Amino acid sequence: MQVHKNTFKSDINNLSFPYVILNDNKKLSIKIFGDSFVSLLNRKNILAKETSILKSWTAHLSTLFNCRVECYGIRGAGEPTILNMYQQTLKDPRDYTIIFHTHPKRIDFNFNTTVSKNSFKKWDDSLINFPCLHLYWSGEKHYIFKNGKTIYCEFMEPDSKSNKGNRINHMTFANNKKFAKVIYDKIKNETVFYSI
Repeated sequence: MQVHKNTFKSDINNLSFPYVILNDNKKLSIKIFGDSFVSLLNRKNILAKETSILKSWTAHLSTLFNCRVECYGIRGAGEPTILNMYQQTLKDPRDYTIIFHTHPKRIDFNFNTTVSKNSFKKWDDSLINFPCLHLYWSGEKHYIFKNGKTIYCEFMEPDSKSNKGNRINHMTFANNKKFAKVIYDKIKNETVFYSI
């Protein structure tokens, strides 16, 4: 398994995306969008240590599906940023889309706005083209997407001295692995994965 950065330059914070986790099967690809639950950057916006990245839920998912995983995660992103990253890649090929939604009332630091109900509907309608999974870490009331499946992440843990250096994406390494397995079990029977 390899981790590398692609050359696509986002108009958000001058960051480059995606961060790609490669496995042997280079034909199958999953694009994952979200906030720090998806980001492979540390607090200084520098790529996290590869030893940590390889223990992230996104890397475990790459292993479980033996596929390429492209991570478009931005720490602190609100729904407008996540939507913007999704829209920037809308025409790019993929086999599956995963969107890790943030708290619906989070103030977005990139766009001084929220996603309107009409924009959510257009986003939802665009998902008809790709199989999709929606992930949530917040139990707050979210827009209910018609297209795609849903999972709530129940593995989040607050920072503490006992788990320092043993976590990525707000979860311990062990919980990252468990979360990847929950996702795998939820979507493994999708048609796109039959060829694996």
